[in-house]
Amino acid sequence: MVVGNGLIATNMKNYLHDNRFLIFASGVSNSSEVSLSAFDRERSLVEEHLAIANKHNMLFIYFSSCALVDAGHLSIPYYRHKSEIEELINQQADNFIIFRLPQLIGKSENKNTLINYLIDKVKTGEYFELWKNATRYLIEVNDLKIILDAFLDEKSLVNQTIDIANPYRYRVEEIVNIIANFMHKKANYVLVNKKDSYELDLKWFLTVCDKKRLNISFGYEYLYRNLQNIIS
Repeated sequence: MVVGNGLIATNMKNYLHDNRFLIFASGVSNSSEVSLSAFDRERSLVEEHLAIANKHNMLFIYFSSCALVDAGHLSIPYYRHKSEIEELINQQADNFIIFRLPQLIGKSENKNTLINYLIDKVKTGEYFELWKNATRYLIEVNDLKIILDAFLDEKSLVNQTIDIANPYRYRVEEIVNIIANFMHKKANYVLVNKKDSYELDLKWFLTVCDKKRLNISFGYEYLYRNLQNIIS
């Protein structure tokens, strides 16, 4: 069972009629969201589907944010909400896995994602502000599907929270320049002396990837290689 209609949900459609799992890929996805009503709607949806998963002995799958590794992000409403949903799942789900995700690389109409936002700015040539000391981890949506297909049957992950990401941590300015080089365009941005950075411990994730023999080529070239899937 899959709940949602966004990028992740669409990519997981082969699980629509699989009663072993309830994959919750709905709710708030914009990290700039501050609406309490939007947060309350997601909380109600999660509670409703937790009850369904528990009743039918389904493994409840939730997608959270890697940024929660940094306690400083809890001052931001979106991340505080994500943390509260994680706690709710820990308290109420019989069986669950929480996958914490970084920025997604994937073709969609959603301009709220970092990669799509930056692609749009480079494409139009519009000036924008860029935080000088900001970094981000990435994962491509088709690779996420490969990972989830392998990880959903991994018993050691049940009732656990795990970070999923390409281990290379990009500076956001680096991301912009990679996109600009790929598009053969000049990015017009102004650097602002602000910081937003955290570091993930991905040893467990990479160990399970090795165990499952997933042949995903991570590293610095990861972004450039995957841009061809979303930039036409």
